Amino acid sequence: MLSLTQSILIEASLDNVYQTIIDFEKYPHIFTAVKKAKIIKKNKKTPRVSFSLNILRQVNCILDFHLAPDHIKWKLVEGDMMKRNEGSWTLEEMGKNEVDVTYQLNVDLAVWMPTLVAEPLMKSNALGMLKQLKRYVER
Repeated sequence: MLSLTQSILIEASLDNVYQTIIDFEKYPHIFTAVKKAKIIKKNKKTPRVSFSLNILRQVNCILDFHLAPDHIKWKLVEGDMMKRNEGSWTLEEMGKNEVDVTYQLNVDLAVWMPTLVAEPLMKSNALGMLKQLKRYVER
């Protein structure tokens, strides 16, 4: 299993950051690795979302989300490259317009990939997502 936790400080309101993260169908406009995102089960607290990602190659997955005001978590329903994908976004208000955003991810790949390749790729992708989120929200 591969695990990581990374954080970034975003200059925006907590609500603005939260609303951006839960606007799943805008992900292709926010995150370069996300090629498609479609809500396939609309539910205010537990949406199900289908994603097509480009991480070395095309990766498809369906995730179930659980939404709380300062915490968004997900769990893999099905995926073609992963046996497990669980993670979260945790938002902590640091000041009037400062939010600490923590991205946490645990993944088991369905295909063999050397840890020396998989771990740096996962870390780089997570850091890229955080920076892209920051750039999008602060624009």
